[in-house]
Amino acid sequence: MTAHRCSWPGRRLGRATRSGLLALAVFATCVQPLRAATEAPPQVTPASAAQAQALEEIRSLRQQWRDLAYRDLKSELAQLRSTYETARRRGDRHAEWIHLAWLANHTAAYDLQSAVPLLDQAERAIGDARAAADPLATFELVLMTESTSVLQFSRAPRPARLDLLQQLAGEIGGPLHEGLVRKLRGIIASQSGQEGEALYQFQRALPLLTGQIERAELLVYMALALFDNPTRSAANLAAAYLDEVVRTLPPEKYPGLLTPAIRLSQLLGRLDRQVEALELAQRALNAAQRAGLATPLARAYVARGQAYLAAGEYGAALADFNAVTFEALNNAYKLDALSGRALALARLGDSGARSVLVEGRALAQSLEGGNKAGLAAYYEASARAWQVLNEPGKALEDLAHAASIRLATASAAQERLTQARVDAAEHEARATAEAPRRTALAVGAALLGVALLTIAALYVGQRRRHRLIASLADSLGAANAQLRQLSDARSRQLAAACRELRQPAHALSHLAEPGAGPLSEPQARQRYMEAVRQSSRTLTDMLDALMDMTRLQEGTYVPHAERFELGDLLDEVDRQFRPLAEQKGLAWAVHPSQFGVFSDRHLLRRIVVNLVGHVVKHASRGSVQVHVMPSEQNTCIEIVASEETPPEAAADADPDELGLGLATASQACQMLGHELSVQRSPSLGVLYRLSLPRAFVPSAAEMRDDALTVDRTVAIVEDDAFGRITLMNALLDAGMDAQGFASIEELVAPASRFSHGVPGVLVTDLNLGEKGPVTEALRQLRRRPEWRDVPVLLLTGDVREEVGAIAEELGVALAYKPISVRRLRERLALLRSPQPLPPAPPAFVAAGG
Repeated sequence: MTAHRCSWPGRRLGRATRSGLLALAVFATCVQPLRAATEAPPQVTPASAAQAQALEEIRSLRQQWRDLAYRDLKSELAQLRSTYETARRRGDRHAEWIHLAWLANHTAAYDLQSAVPLLDQAERAIGDARAAADPLATFELVLMTESTSVLQFSRAPRPARLDLLQQLAGEIGGPLHEGLVRKLRGIIASQSGQEGEALYQFQRALPLLTGQIERAELLVYMALALFDNPTRSAANLAAAYLDEVVRTLPPEKYPGLLTPAIRLSQLLGRLDRQVEALELAQRALNAAQRAGLATPLARAYVARGQAYLAAGEYGAALADFNAVTFEALNNAYKLDALSGRALALARLGDSGARSVLVEGRALAQSLEGGNKAGLAAYYEASARAWQVLNEPGKALEDLAHAASIRLATASAAQERLTQARVDAAEHEARATAEAPRRTALAVGAALLGVALLTIAALYVGQRRRHRLIASLADSLGAANAQLRQLSDARSRQLAAACRELRQPAHALSHLAEPGAGPLSEPQARQRYMEAVRQSSRTLTDMLDALMDMTRLQEGTYVPHAERFELGDLLDEVDRQFRPLAEQKGLAWAVHPSQFGVFSDRHLLRRIVVNLVGHVVKHASRGSVQVHVMPSEQNTCIEIVASEETPPEAAADADPDELGLGLATASQACQMLGHELSVQRSPSLGVLYRLSLPRAFVPSAAEMRDDALTVDRTVAIVEDDAFGRITLMNALLDAGMDAQGFASIEELVAPASRFSHGVPGVLVTDLNLGEKGPVTEALRQLRRRPEWRDVPVLLLTGDVREEVGAIAEELGVALAYKPISVRRLRERLALLRSPQPLPPAPPAFVAAGG
């Protein structure tokens, strides 16, 4: 599934959206100067050398643990617990308290219930840390317990704890702890529905917290502060914040950072971008399943269910809401899940929606002191469900409750704004009252004042210009560095591709030389032309596979399993690497084999070529052999090198080669479910063994005989005229008799050529525009005796497991879009073969192959 790309909202928003953003900007412009006039600047105590070293150690440890948590939370929790236990056994109370705080907080993000005893233990440790005069440990314990209490359990903040954190930050000194307090205050303001206050605190914290992870967290919180705002402008601004996080820290690499992807999916559904919302929710769900994270997985189910709701897929939405593990969710997500489930049941006409709404109202009433904006959003969603259930009285009751919450929040915000203005006016009045006493001094120093003001104005203007230039230079430098990284990565990929393409190109040019060999004999000419065609076909296949390899690196490649023989692949390996092996003085042997396997042809070729290329490149002497060892269930491709450069020397190899060589081969094996093992021994050398599912492939003669008896007609059902004509022309060029239809009904109509006969193969799209899915039409078609045994190939771009289940129920083959003409021909050839396909490995089922 491809990643969603969201542009900065200020460039493509409509007039109404820009007006909303302008209102937010005016609000921030009014609040921040008033806050600056009435709020004293934070006092940061200069740190001693020892304290500065302790602060640097804390900062480094925070970055280390948080980065590991977002990459692999399970591993991070295991290591964190081990470090905590080690510090406790060693009697290092300072390290024990700090790691206990982090362990409790990070466990809550993984499993809320498991974190409860750790949080209780951290609460008890606060008094011990204060008694031991350890401000750093006390700060971490208070910060982690308070933030977890507010975020995960939706509890009201404790002012005494906030005052203690502010006091400890002043004692410790440095920008880090002041920024962390600002961030917590912003979280609390956001939970209370104070969007302006939350954004103000987060913007104040942004320059204090350095590093990519800290910036990403702040952007997420800034987006969450706007998440429950009902205006479209706020949703666009929040989506822009979250999109930056998803692009810079993708959930596939940072599965612990799934909240931005989940929340962005919910926002896109609210902005009527249901397809993008569904894709992003599916992407987050896959990442959560791979990482085995209970809480993010439950949240991803909620997000995908809401995306299905917005798209009108109420059955699929209900299935996702039923799959949610409620114990893994905090109260805010529980409300989202309950409201979504109730609405899905109501849309499906299920009276059980009423009991779900009653359960949701009881939970909402117990959280009246929590997230105001989230409660208002829940009541608005429940009102929609009551309306669908044809109970307008209860719908109006919930709408009135939501309106009262939003009015109370707006009133409180207006009171805070008014108080800030009063404080500023009082400050200005005091300054005005002192003006007469300064008049005499002002008259005597008028000229000096003018000169000083002029100098000050020039100085301020110059400083402003310097800051602006420095800011622009930093932005350009960061953008340039990012572009350079992207350019370097693309250059490495193109260099690796060119190196691999050079081998068949060299073989082709060698064959084209006039003196390449005697061509007087017909058999020699035939072998010569076959070698030329094979090299040309290899080049074409490699060029076609470049895009597939790019998708493999991005993690979006969908494997296509098929049966084929290994003969052509082994011949290609022999032609590519024999000249290099002979040039290095290696004894080279590729043993021919015609055994059949079940795999993805392009990925298997990539795996074998990369492994052989790695062995040949690093072998300095001895021999290299490639042969196939069949067994009852599997076929093993073995690559044996009697001598090879030691592993420690290979570690210093070209990073480009490693990046697209062994790493890609290992990644492809994991995706296909193939077993790849490496054995080293003094007598054997190095042995790479690749185990594949074995499959029977008919011989060429059998295929020719079968082609004489099997009808070569193909019926194509596709509502898009251009796509239908394209497929027809491609199959006609392949020598097949192709006929196109816009629907199943047109296929079997009395005027159709197939009204009394049947084609050799039926190719149909899953969704036919306004007619919807073809599943019911295919069921009716299968009930006809003459259509019962016709092979059917179902084309779709939907990779959900439900589609695979439908295909299995109908007894049809499945192919995923986009599909090239070459692959379509291969799939049709397999459907014509009388032998059944072997079962697909689990990796293909999970990937939709």
